[in-house]
Amino acid sequence: MVEYIIFLSISAATSFSPGPAVFLSIRNGANYGLGKAFYGVLGNTSGIILLATASVLGLSTIILASSALFLGIKILGGCYLIYLGIKIWSSKNSFEAIPMEGDQIASETRSNLSIYREGFLVCITNPKAIVFFTALFPQFIDPSENVTAQFLTLMIGFLIQSIFCMTSYAALSSKLHIKLGNTDIARWLNKITGAIFVVFGAAIMKLNR
Repeated sequence: MVEYIIFLSISAATSFSPGPAVFLSIRNGANYGLGKAFYGVLGNTSGIILLATASVLGLSTIILASSALFLGIKILGGCYLIYLGIKIWSSKNSFEAIPMEGDQIASETRSNLSIYREGFLVCITNPKAIVFFTALFPQFIDPSENVTAQFLTLMIGFLIQSIFCMTSYAALSSKLHIKLGNTDIARWLNKITGAIFVVFGAAIMKLNR
């Protein structure tokens, strides 16, 4: 139980710390509303499940053992975040007022699948996530016990925290969006978010093994 509490504490700090997934949730919430932003949360969650499963199966260890493969992941992940940042920076209308339908923000500018795919790619192209899961999950799994049961317990705890975190950020930013009548402020929010993604992309490329 003590080990599980430690695990949840670490995962909570990780989930709520500013990162690409957090800023993507904030941007999607303000841009499209909580309903559509949740598809991005689901995409990020799918990526977490994939990476965590890979860490337990040992695939992440293989990746970390191969300098060329890890370098490729770093370049791919960094380039994608930089591309996303530039795209957000140059977007003129991302945070502009969108017609309201009841309590929902009406938006048909993005498909749910597109938002889901974006969240998934932001997660799985981040080599820091691979390092994190490789270092974290195996530390709390006892090989002499039922590995599957332990993995599922850790995974469920982590996913609940992650989904709560991303959804909270998206919900907060969607409420904030309703008050964003000043398009100058909206434009600056776009530029700040875009710049943050570019910085994350550049930082990932410099990540040491």
